[in-house]
Amino acid sequence: MGSKKRFKVTVAGETYEIEVEEISEYGSSRETAEIQKDSSPQKNSGSNSTAAKDNKMASKDNDEERDTGGGASKNETANGQVEAPMAGTVLELKVGEGDEVSEGELIMILEAMKMENEVYAPTGGSVKNILVSEDQSVDASDPVMTIE
Repeated sequence: MGSKKRFKVTVAGETYEIEVEEISEYGSSRETAEIQKDSSPQKNSGSNSTAAKDNKMASKDNDEERDTGGGASKNETANGQVEAPMAGTVLELKVGEGDEVSEGELIMILEAMKMENEVYAPTGGSVKNILVSEDQSVDASDPVMTIE
């Protein structure tokens, strides 16, 4: 599994200490967080106090942290091929061959474990070929299209 990080968060005057562990290398990963409520709520005091009560928080989607920076992202190979970020079924292709796309533009929706996951263009350019069709199953890292 990935590395764990600890954060202190204050919500509505209540201070919580949370621990987050990355469980997938892809931008649309799910993260599991363990939350501990401080024994004495503080209003932005900044002091460290001991955690007393454990609560569990459900998984949270991490869509806003997708990689749209320069260079090859995690679902693009050096030759412009875009790879599936996870195993699933192609629900909808949002682009067609010959379309011009911008970096970060929605290019397809992939269903995995009954969840719809948006797949974004890792780079801008022209869609040269689409290697999958709607309702087709794909494995993680399978090539799905080429953007040049």
